[in-house]
Amino acid sequence: MRLFILLLSAVTSFSAAQTMINDKIVIAHRGASGYLPEHTIPAYTFAVAQGADFIEPDIVMTKDEELVILHDIYLQSTTNVNEVFPNRQRRDSNYYAADFTLAEIKKLQVHERIDTASGKTVYEGRFPLDASYFMVPTFREFLEFVMGLEKSTGKLIGIYPEIKAPAFHKTNNLPIVENTLALLDSFGYRKKLDHIFLQCFDKDVLRAIKEEMHSPYPLIQLIGENAWGISSTDYDLLMTAEGVKEISDYAVGIGPWINQITDDKGYATQFFSHIQSSSLLIHPYTARRDDLPNFTKDFDSLLETLFIELDVDGLFTDFPDVASKFLQNRVKQAHHGT
Repeated sequence: MRLFILLLSAVTSFSAAQTMINDKIVIAHRGASGYLPEHTIPAYTFAVAQGADFIEPDIVMTKDEELVILHDIYLQSTTNVNEVFPNRQRRDSNYYAADFTLAEIKKLQVHERIDTASGKTVYEGRFPLDASYFMVPTFREFLEFVMGLEKSTGKLIGIYPEIKAPAFHKTNNLPIVENTLALLDSFGYRKKLDHIFLQCFDKDVLRAIKEEMHSPYPLIQLIGENAWGISSTDYDLLMTAEGVKEISDYAVGIGPWINQITDDKGYATQFFSHIQSSSLLIHPYTARRDDLPNFTKDFDSLLETLFIELDVDGLFTDFPDVASKFLQNRVKQAHHGT
């Protein structure tokens, strides 16, 4: 009888551990961007092949109101726009996608992200510059790619779009929010709510999507730093207990910067405790093998801190294969412990 109880306890413990780990998701940050230029169809393809649960497209809008996938609202960090269209930058030296038509953007080649001041790649060990040919995809092309791959593989693929700089687009009379929702609707995502999160740094836009547009999509409030100047949202306020409570009124989760939920020793911050006390999901960004926080010695240690010690529900990573294998290994370890 005692042996039976011990075995039952071990199996129950394994089942609980396996459930906890299996519920966690790996989000391919801009695709498998640790291996291929970010926000390209090959990078998304590789991310799916590597076991990512969700893939993340960042959405901006062109002059002729087409949705394209870029992390920035400008083009010079990841394309050869300055070579193809010299002297098309604004006074601040940025080549904004909003100043170009889709046909013009389709003439550009995408390359690994560079530091525009030096012309060198931001992450030295990644895909070499000008080693292949990549294009800027439209959001429609991305959704068609996902739909096609779901049909050919029989597997549902999660998507995690971010609406970039909605206030900037509104100032330029570009309806990025409305067009993004309409396109998602047209591809049937209202019936696939388990396989989509919609994220944005702008609190007011997320509230409007929920409360005014009555959209059903699960929303994630991204948390930046006020010093970044990326929106009028007061992130310091959102990181208080009252702010987290407000977020829970319109969103299902929070996407914090890793440095906001861990201190310099890797321990949880007060902000993290506020989120934990809520019912909100926690999906921090961005876990990079080649850009580790100061508190950790290697990538596996970072994953251990986030997935196991802090017990986050998912994370954004440039290396989805490593994160997926980490979770798989934890399930195996739990099984062998029986």
